[in-house]
This record gives sequence, structure tokens and C-alpha cells, in this order.
Amino acid sequence: SQRLVDRFRRERQILAKLRHPNIAQLFDGGETEDGSPYIIMEYVEGKPLLAWAEAANASRNARIDKLLQACAAVGFAHANLIVHRDITPSNVMVTADGMVKLIDFGIARPAGANDPAPVPPSSSAGGSLQTLSLTPGYAAPERMTGAEPTTAADVYSLGKLAHALLEADAKNPELAAIIARATAHAPQDRYASVDLLAADIKAWRDGYPVLAFNTGRGGYAFSKFIGRHKRAAWATGLGLVLLLAAFAGTGIAFFRAEHAREAEARRFDEVRTLANYLLFDLNEQLRRVPGNTLARADLVTKAQGYLDALSMADNPDRDLRLETARGYFRLAEIQNSPLSRNLGMTEEARGNLQRARNALGAIEAVPASADVRITRARIDATDGLIVQTEEKDPTRGRALIDEAVKLLDAVPAEERSDDWHLARRDIGRADMEFLSVNEQMADLKAAADRHDALINGWPQSIPVDIATIERAITQYYRGLSFTYTDNDAGAVPVLRASYDTLLRQERKTPNDPDLLFFLAWSGGEGYGAAARLSDEAMAEAEYMLTGAADASRRLVAIEDRDESALTVATAVGETYAQHLGNNKRFPEAIAEQKRIVALKTAKGKPDANLAFSEMILGLIASKAKDRQLTCESWTAADQHFTEQEKLGKLLPFHSAFLPGLRKNLDVCAKGGSTFGRLR
Repeated sequence: SQRLVDRFRRERQILAKLRHPNIAQLFDGGETEDGSPYIIMEYVEGKPLLAWAEAANASRNARIDKLLQACAAVGFAHANLIVHRDITPSNVMVTADGMVKLIDFGIARPAGANDPAPVPPSSSAGGSLQTLSLTPGYAAPERMTGAEPTTAADVYSLGKLAHALLEADAKNPELAAIIARATAHAPQDRYASVDLLAADIKAWRDGYPVLAFNTGRGGYAFSKFIGRHKRAAWATGLGLVLLLAAFAGTGIAFFRAEHAREAEARRFDEVRTLANYLLFDLNEQLRRVPGNTLARADLVTKAQGYLDALSMADNPDRDLRLETARGYFRLAEIQNSPLSRNLGMTEEARGNLQRARNALGAIEAVPASADVRITRARIDATDGLIVQTEEKDPTRGRALIDEAVKLLDAVPAEERSDDWHLARRDIGRADMEFLSVNEQMADLKAAADRHDALINGWPQSIPVDIATIERAITQYYRGLSFTYTDNDAGAVPVLRASYDTLLRQERKTPNDPDLLFFLAWSGGEGYGAAARLSDEAMAEAEYMLTGAADASRRLVAIEDRDESALTVATAVGETYAQHLGNNKRFPEAIAEQKRIVALKTAKGKPDANLAFSEMILGLIASKAKDRQLTCESWTAADQHFTEQEKLGKLLPFHSAFLPGLRKNLDVCAKGGSTFGRLR
């Protein structure tokens, strides 16, 4: 029918957007001479999922790996607003090298696309598009009544797929809880996203607490911890049995007292385990889930209470002090780390950094051990960036970062573990960020060269992907060192290489917030350099800007209240507004820039960043010959810049615009409309 022909044509558009290692690739498409559409797809030589599992006699972990690959493919499709609608074992192929390929997107469609009214499968109308896009046994209940498919329907199908693939383990209560949540009759009772389903499957596989499994017992997280450390727990238990046997004759009263102490110790250990779980496990599961700021803020509040309880323990040993310090540092990172997504809780973060220092104080012997130096160095470097960005105190910020470097460099070479190398990476990145913000570009290039040398010296035990990402981030900062010295010809290839690498890595792990964060920044800066370079480079500039805008939108969709996400989203949005203005699309450009100003105004902090956006709005308005909006915007910008200047919080980057801005305000005051450059 014509409707199916139209749907087939739409398939080409859908598949063109889905470039993912676990999705069969579209190579070409078109129409024959008689108007029949065709597509040329990647040929997937392999077996359907269940047939592969049976033929390979696959282990439980191997089956889980394939299921998680399928989840990654579906999650990527959902991130691109595509619902598959017919996930079955026959549509999940496994190649000879073990790679999952999701096929048959021919009946997929953009979520919310307007098809004709659905027809229930029981209807006499028969072969509707709806009935062609579901498989009984794997289709969600609402699909059987003709309801429009949503991402929740794909979650249901993946739950059924998990049950079929892991049938041998189906009686496991945690797996049963996962499947029950995924295949709940009501869509709102299922996992809110495929990422959440995948996170619970990983947690079950690795012996961590499963969110769908609620036993009603406070000791669940603790029991999972013991399950992950069976050998140590067995040895501890055996030692306790022998100890009790040796002292069996000391009397019932002593035993009861000892039992009470053991019960108290168990409660303490459970608090200790739960604090670590909240900060290091659950937070990692939540950070890629859309709309989770309130949940993460609640997590932070609970973790704060647990850590405060640990810090008040009587006579804490060295390990507990170090663990508490690391917990406070992790809490501070979640609250406000200028290098990654955070909750914008500056004062709380500073307080927890100091608590981390206090916890370390009693064990910072001279010479301090490597693990203590690593933790203290991370604390100082993070505090240094917060001092720089929030308090605008570059002198003190520089001193803290330098102290962090000294602490790590003092660790002997033979004691430099993977954790040492990753801490040195974090501090090197903090150094580059500090130098870029303060426009110390010669020093920034040298710091990038040092950072590359550090990465090249990493041990093979550090995953290759981590090194690849870090090199791309280093290229981003090196590119900045070129752009800020007006060397756009040198900047473009470096920033493009950074952008392309980050884009490839983000496709491997879709919606990773940190990758999206740097992808948006590298694309935005790459656009600026290419756009300034020449007209011939404009196509490359627009390519990077489009990708940056997409990354920033997805980042904000994951977390629309996150401070760092809002920062990059407004920066890229501002760049996009200027791009529209440069192409004389003034109404769109002004509307976009007004949106950015409104976003920053809503934060309630009239700082230099708001002033900068007001200045850009005036610049776009001047190109549009809107004198009134130009002068109003520049007046507001100058007012906010002046306030920050009086407080001593104006960065060199912003100060450089003041002479040009004030000359143009003189033109406004004289009634003129011919304005000069801002910088």
C-alpha cells in the first residue's frame, strides 16, 4: 500500500540518524525506475540471539553481555527519539565475533510521529501498520489494544527478551524483580528508561544492590557487599568461630556483652557500606538518567548523614579515616566540581572538602603514604578550581593546584598505582582549565604537552578508551591555546580531531554526560576557529556547531538543572545565536539570544556571564539595525560588568571587552547608531 511505501521511505531517514556499533548500518537508499523504494543495509552474518545462545552453550555472563549490548542499541535509538516497536530474539543478531546487531528498524518511527489512528489487532481491519509492528509474547499489553508505542513498550520487550535469554536464572529473586519491573502491565510502573534497566542488570551481574528488588530489610546493601567479598567474609567468619570456641568457658554474661558489641559493629559496617554504595555506585547509575537532579540531591543529603556518623566514630583506625576522607571528597565532587557535571552546591562542596582534610589530618604522617597523598592532592586541586571559578581568586587557586602537583610528584615511582596516574590526570586537567580561564595561553600549550607525556606513560592496565578520551580532551585545550592567540589555522585541525574522537567515543557509550560536556565545548570552539578562518572552512564550522548543539541539548535533557550542563548549553546556544545573526537570520538570532539571557537571569546571580550574554544580544541587535535593543542590552551588560569589577571578580577575558563596550555606549549616549568593534 502507499502507506507502507511512505513508511519504507521514512525508514531511510530514520536509519540515517542511527550510527551505532550495535545497530545494523544503512549504506544507501533510493527508488527504482517504477518508483519503488529500496535501501541497502549492512549484511549481518550471524545467528538470532536465542539460537546463538543455544549453539554456543553461552554462559550467564556471556548472555548478559549480549543483552546489555542490545540495551545500548535501544537506548541510543531512544536518545534519537526513535522507538523500535518490535524487539524480539529474531531482531537481535549476534555476529561471529560476538557483536550484537539490532535489525529491522523498518517499522520503527520517530516517537510521537503522527500515523493514522491505530487499529486494535482484534479489529476486522486486519493488516494495519500497528499489527505489522508487534510480535505477540514480546509486545507490551498496551500495544495489543492499538495504543501508540512509546519507549516504555521497548523496555517491556527487552524485559521479555531478558526472561527468554536468562531462563535458567529466572527464579533468582533479583532477576525476577528486574524482569517484573521491566514487564509491568502499566507503562508507568516499568523502568523509566532503558539505561535504568541496563544499570539494574549490571548491578545484578556484579553483585551490587538491585533497585527493583526491595526485600524490606535494611541489611540488603550490606549483604550484597558480603556477596562480593565471599572469601574475606568466610575467613573473617572462620576466625570468629575459632575465637568464640577458644573462649566458650568465659560465661554467658561476657558472651552477651560481646554479642552486643558485634551487633553494634555490624550496624556501623552497614552504615559504612551504604555510604560508599550511595556515593560510588548508585550515583554512577543515576548520572546518565534524564531528570535526576532531585534524586541525586536527595542521595547527597542521605550520604552526608552517613559520612557525618562515620566521622564521629570512637578511635577510628587509619583505613576508616582515609575512607571517610574519600567519601567527603566524592560528595564534594557531586556537589560542585568545575570539571564535570555537578549540583551547583558550592558552599556545601567547600565544607565537605574541609571535612575531608580534617579526616586526613590525623594520618598525614611525614612522609605520607601514597594513598593519603593522592586523596589530599585531589582535594586541593578541586578546591583550587572552585576558588578560581567561584571566588575569582586566581592566586590562591594557583597555589592549591601547585600544591596538589607537588604532593603527587613526591610519591616514589615504584608506588605509583593506576589510582596515582588517574589522580595526576585529574590534576593535569585542573591545571589546563585554570590556565585557559586565565588566558595564560603559552603556559596552556606547555601544560597540554606535559599532559600528553603523562598519558603516554600510563601503564597498560588503564583501559585504552580512557587514554583515548583524555588525549581528545588535551587536544581541546591545545586548540584553545591556538584560538586565544589568533592562530585559527593551527586551531581548526586540532579542535576537529578532538571533536571527531569524542564523537566516536560518545557513540560507543551514548549519553555519557562527561563526553557530551567536552563534545559540546570542542565543537563550539572548533566552530569559532573555522568560522573565523575563511569562507571555505564554513562547512566544517557548521558541521561542528551542529554536533555541539546536539550534544548540549542531550546533556541538558539528561539534567536540566545541572550547573555545568547549563553553562555549556548557554555557551553553545549563544554561539548558535551569533551564527544565525552572521547569516542575517536576525529574528531567530535575537530570539535565541534572549532565551540565553533569560536562562542566566533565572539563576538569580547577575554575574559577568550574564553581562557577557547581554553584550552579545546587543551585538546581534546592532547587526539587525535595532538601535534601541542594542543600547538597552549594552547598558545592562556594562552595569553588571561594573558590579563584578568593583567586587574584584572580573576575569581578564571579560575585562578585555570593557573599552570597546564603553566606546559604543558613548555612541548610544550621543544618539548615534554606527558602532565599533567590542574587542
